[in-house]
Amino acid sequence: MLNRFLVQITFFESLKSVCRLGLNTAIRISSFHACKYLLRFLFVGLFTLGMLLQVSAQSLLQKGEYFTHEGIGDGEYIELTGDVLRSDLPDHFVAASVMPFLEFEAEVISLDEENAAVIFLLAETGGRDLELLLNVEFLQSGESIHYYRIGSESSQKFERRQTPVFSEKERGKLVVEWNGSADRTEEILKNNPLRNAYLHNGSLRSDETGFGTSLECHINVSCPEGLTFNEVKDGINRIRVVVEEGIGHCSGALINNTAEDHTPYLLTAYHCMDGFTPIYDMWRFDFFYESLSCSDPQDEPGFFSLTGAEFRAGHPDTDFLLLELTEDFPGDFEVPFLGWDRREDYLPQNTALIHHPSADIKKVSLYSSSLRVHPNQINWNNGVTTPRQSHYRQNLTSGTFEPGSSGSPLLSPEGRIMGQLHGGNPSCSTFLAYSGILYYSWDLGDDSSERLRDWLDPLNTGQLTLDPSLREAAFDEFLVHGVVNTPAGQAVGMVEVTLECGDESWETVTEADGLFNFEVSLPAGVVDACQLSFRKNVNPRNGVNVLDIAVMRRHILNIEPLEDYPFQAADLNGDGVINVIDIAILRRLILQIIDQFPDSDSWKMLPDELDFDLNGDPDYFFEVTGLKMGDVDFSANPSN
Repeated sequence: MLNRFLVQITFFESLKSVCRLGLNTAIRISSFHACKYLLRFLFVGLFTLGMLLQVSAQSLLQKGEYFTHEGIGDGEYIELTGDVLRSDLPDHFVAASVMPFLEFEAEVISLDEENAAVIFLLAETGGRDLELLLNVEFLQSGESIHYYRIGSESSQKFERRQTPVFSEKERGKLVVEWNGSADRTEEILKNNPLRNAYLHNGSLRSDETGFGTSLECHINVSCPEGLTFNEVKDGINRIRVVVEEGIGHCSGALINNTAEDHTPYLLTAYHCMDGFTPIYDMWRFDFFYESLSCSDPQDEPGFFSLTGAEFRAGHPDTDFLLLELTEDFPGDFEVPFLGWDRREDYLPQNTALIHHPSADIKKVSLYSSSLRVHPNQINWNNGVTTPRQSHYRQNLTSGTFEPGSSGSPLLSPEGRIMGQLHGGNPSCSTFLAYSGILYYSWDLGDDSSERLRDWLDPLNTGQLTLDPSLREAAFDEFLVHGVVNTPAGQAVGMVEVTLECGDESWETVTEADGLFNFEVSLPAGVVDACQLSFRKNVNPRNGVNVLDIAVMRRHILNIEPLEDYPFQAADLNGDGVINVIDIAILRRLILQIIDQFPDSDSWKMLPDELDFDLNGDPDYFFEVTGLKMGDVDFSANPSN
């Protein structure tokens, strides 16, 4: 059973000190006795409150100033050690699923009469990282899943979303917990959020993968050796491969088709997932992960990721896998879709591999001699035998490759894809690489799910080569403008106007003509709505005098009722009624007892906020009314 959180009464010693001091020497004794009884009363009250609460209604993790965790018995944790890791995962895998070992009986904990927590997992990983794949689509508003380490001061919090979500890695004594309404616990127990759990152990080659972990003999793509391929390198990416059985890394490249419509096809290696159960929705594709210079950077560079893909075609004979990304690039991104060359008799010199060895930053490897077709079958260590003449063979002359490089494009001197890396004998002393041949993959198999032709030549042109195509940055450009006038049609100056479109915002101030103008350029398709807001709060006495008070009195006496704009100008406290309170506010302002209206700006904008959808129109014009508060007879100078 989980131990509870106890309330720490951290302030009693301070209260005792105050009581001992007293206000002065004469009353110190009586003050101390009074405080002593007060302390007893507070202690009993707070202790009772602490026993009623027992735990935080937000999360069992809560470790603020007034809470402390007493610990959980070690016997309640599932111990996850290296012994539970699968031994049959290939070298490019860095984590193994441990779901078969997570037999944990969920426990319901009542937080109070209305709230409860459900513990779905207690696990001890020692020095290994545990990464979770969570289902959260069953959560309702106000419910959340928490993943945290005992002793941590924060948790990873997950709320409802339609697709599964990965946690960050955690290690140590770990908890997975649901928080929500107590009347939902029975339903929650039927929906275990744990879709999968992956224990990290590095790759089988080393203890670490990622930035700075590849072999020293690699060459950064920004070095002179990679300059030939500058125009296509940005289309080559690192892939985070997710299967039910584990997590790994490969490389891949965007590939063009004869329609040149930038359908996001991506070519990689079939063995990245062969023999396992791929979860393509969770595959992540990292672009622009590279050094900007030839040397290794001191700090890890950033990258841009897209998540999710769909299977289009693949075959183990040439080890090709064609995917289509389910997310699109933002409109302001420029990215190349690599061309291809399927000529059988073309065996050029100076071919290259561009790849992410050990999931590190982008590297380039070169082969200066003529490309060769391997005449024999190849027996691979995963039990696959590929046919004769289905692979190119390279004895690399610069650089090498590693686990994580698989699926990288084999590039001709023109930067076209001729195949994709399958494997070989990588090290800094041997450089033998085999790549599945694209022309062999073209008509392979019995249907479109086993060959490339249907996808890369949808127009059925029969062409043998295709050049790269740059997806150029696209922008939505439009004008947002308008005018602010008084009800009498006079232009209102000095109005602060703000335009917000997504994460972007712009500001301007109207001149004496009351006009505002924004020329906007946004990445295409990123934002579908914007908001304008208006404010003016200067010189509240502008146009305000005793004549306005007289008009307001006539309204109160029902002699000459105010309507519409004059009524709104007279309603200074915004309660929907004009009465002596509004007159009192205006009188105090005229007599300079106050310098601002206490409940409003000096001008009221109608509307003060304006939302509008972007429908492809290049021009959006708006008219706004500015109303000077307290100026019932519209005598104010709107440019002031």
